Amino acid sequence: MNYGIAAEQKSVPGCNRYTLEGKRGISSCLCTSCAVEFPLKSNIGIVEEVERLASYLSPPAPWCCPNKACANYADRVPAGAAGAYASFGKTAIGNPRWRCNVCGKTFSQNLKATARQREPHKNKTIFKLLVNKMPVRRIIEVAGIDPHTFYNRLDFLHRQCQLFAARREHALANLPIRRLYLGVDRQDYLVNWLGRKDKRNTRLSAIAVVDNEYGYCFGAHLNFDPSLDRKTIQAEVEKSGDLSKPHPHRRFARLWIDADHEEASAKSMIAKRRKLGLPAEIDETYTKAMMRDDVESPDTPSPTTRLPEYGMQIHGEYTMYGCFFFLRRLLGDDSGVIAPTIPEISRPSIPGLSRPPVPELCRPSIPELIRPPVEAA
Repeated sequence: MNYGIAAEQKSVPGCNRYTLEGKRGISSCLCTSCAVEFPLKSNIGIVEEVERLASYLSPPAPWCCPNKACANYADRVPAGAAGAYASFGKTAIGNPRWRCNVCGKTFSQNLKATARQREPHKNKTIFKLLVNKMPVRRIIEVAGIDPHTFYNRLDFLHRQCQLFAARREHALANLPIRRLYLGVDRQDYLVNWLGRKDKRNTRLSAIAVVDNEYGYCFGAHLNFDPSLDRKTIQAEVEKSGDLSKPHPHRRFARLWIDADHEEASAKSMIAKRRKLGLPAEIDETYTKAMMRDDVESPDTPSPTTRLPEYGMQIHGEYTMYGCFFFLRRLLGDDSGVIAPTIPEISRPSIPGLSRPPVPELCRPSIPELIRPPVEAA
């Protein structure tokens, strides 16, 4: 009776479709119709994760005055805007030069992606070697570059690939596609320790979505955000008392905090791997999953793992939620998502924050995306 119906935001005795439960420190909802219980998640965290995954689809920031104290910089007024800038000739390589009419700062606008690169023809060689999985040291040797140049080119190629993908994926929502069958899988990655004082590895995971017919990958989303500063987040958590709140009501609910990771590691039990047949091993895996404090959380911290040295690790279930909401945005809001069941989401009561749309959900199966046919232009 309650399938697809969101939990009420206010409690009305005898009228609510769900009741709020709290076991082992995990907030959850219990359906009053079928008695199925599911953990609550923070919509703030999910929205932040969707925005992180979809950030490459946003257009590049406009080229504007570089003076941070200038009004044109604060308002992000693009170069060439009438009345805001004056043409100030060109550079030696032909790039236009502008003078800000507010602060008088002069600056040039690079029109080529390879500006300030020496030997840009090597980009093609480096890219080919990267996609063919050649080790970094061998790439440096074959391309005849130094490590500093390699990592600069790696960042450059990453930006170019994102721009290439964004330009084409913007058109996906308008393509005349009737039905897509998508395969979803998750893979773990072990990152080696950085210093001898702490030899614990970091375990990250990525969820990937691939079209079963053509093999097109809609992204491999890693549960790691390099843009966040770990020390700053930890200070904010301590200042706001975030750890004293239930998980779905925390400001940083999607992030792994040091205290949470230490607590989860202490609870983990490293059992000796038993030799079992495949069916028995699958049954044991599902049994262990149902014994988790949060049945949706795929992360398994242990005393032998640690959080990343920089950036912030994301709770795996938030990356999963973000992946499916991102997929819906990519393919159009009118696409129907048939995927492993994702329960309703709860959020703290914060004014001005709207609840993001929840995709249509069905039985656990290979995700299938269906939308009405679009007439070809």
